[in-house]
Amino acid sequence: MRPRSRSGHLSSLLFGLLTFATADAQTYYYLDQISVSPATPTTADAITITLNGSLSNTASYIVNTDFSIQGTTVMITVNAAMSGIGLDVLVPHSETLPVGNLAAGTYTIVITGTATLDMAAVPEHQFTVSAGEPTDCDSLSFLGVRWGVFSDSTIVLTVANASTDLFDYPGFVLLDEEGDTIASETVSYFGIGSGPQDHILTRHPGALSEGSTVSGQLHLWSGFYTEQECMWPVTWDLCPEQACMTVAPYLSNLGDGIITATVPYTLEDSEGLILGNGTFVINPNNQGVIGQELCLPPGSYFLQLEQVGVVGGQLFFGLMTPALNSEMTQTAYVQGTGVNTAAITILERCSDLPNTLPDERTDDHRFHLTMSGDELIITGTDHLPLGRLELLDAMGRSIGNTFTTSTRHTWDLSGLSDGVYLVRGSRYRAVRFVH
Repeated sequence: MRPRSRSGHLSSLLFGLLTFATADAQTYYYLDQISVSPATPTTADAITITLNGSLSNTASYIVNTDFSIQGTTVMITVNAAMSGIGLDVLVPHSETLPVGNLAAGTYTIVITGTATLDMAAVPEHQFTVSAGEPTDCDSLSFLGVRWGVFSDSTIVLTVANASTDLFDYPGFVLLDEEGDTIASETVSYFGIGSGPQDHILTRHPGALSEGSTVSGQLHLWSGFYTEQECMWPVTWDLCPEQACMTVAPYLSNLGDGIITATVPYTLEDSEGLILGNGTFVINPNNQGVIGQELCLPPGSYFLQLEQVGVVGGQLFFGLMTPALNSEMTQTAYVQGTGVNTAAITILERCSDLPNTLPDERTDDHRFHLTMSGDELIITGTDHLPLGRLELLDAMGRSIGNTFTTSTRHTWDLSGLSDGVYLVRGSRYRAVRFVH
């Protein structure tokens, strides 16, 4: 068994041994610490629980984590595994679970799962939520933060507001731990509403290299940056684990005149595979239309609009993200001459990061996919067990998952309708296929 990372705490070791019936089996993840944030939560706080520990070697990984609330018990499942042979060194690893708001009371954390040893101190397995009235700042929920989809100079913050204070004409500013500005928002809202809103912060040149995490402070100003409203300490992962980004094609008339037009479109990938098609119908009541949403992995795409003659107005088209104040590309539609094509790149900002273990999911480590009737045959390229596999539809929704120790897996797709799907795995990039 791996030695303890800190001395003492015999009681916590006993707790871990009692928690796991399989503690004497192979262990791939050693849980050393459980952290609840905020440290003294109230019913108004969105609570997160972070598990800090170490993977047993460089080939070990976390298959998945999950949690459920059962009365005043927070059940956390951590499944670990190992793929291949790695260096026999401990690899620090943390998992953060967004538990959210809880009712007042004292809660107990119970860790379950496979190949995971709970060595955290006994007191860290309990926390108390007290009743409290939320302030206006406490009522803001940060639903996500990530690098921009189409631009290499933007950070996108998704926010929802549960208070009646709209924070008129808001602007967010992200500062580093030294107090220097990393990114700031150009005011574009009258206020912060209850629904998810994307706030696009422009990164200051040289302020933040492309990477996965950022630590510092987030400030909220109102009144076109005349009054500071809120301040939060933040540590964010700018690279959430997702195989694709949800986008949609659009066509909009930005001219003064009211027009009517019917414009067919096609969206293709760099290999000419048609991922989506449809028709934009602009009428006097709707001068901007959005097509079918798709979940696309990083790569190059081509949006083609057929020529429909001179219809007037000033038409622009491209891809956009679905949230309010969405990110978008914008290409002018030239009327009267030929097919209009926009070449669009969805950026990949989170691969080959410095100061991290090498990413095994390179272009040379994709799945080999073969369709045989309604069966999808998945074969790895490195002759190692495939591990965790997940099947997603074109919207990025998970519709199936499995774990296999084989180098080959057959998936029955007989219950699925025709369309575009993705397969992703713990050690492989997502691969798109048509059923």
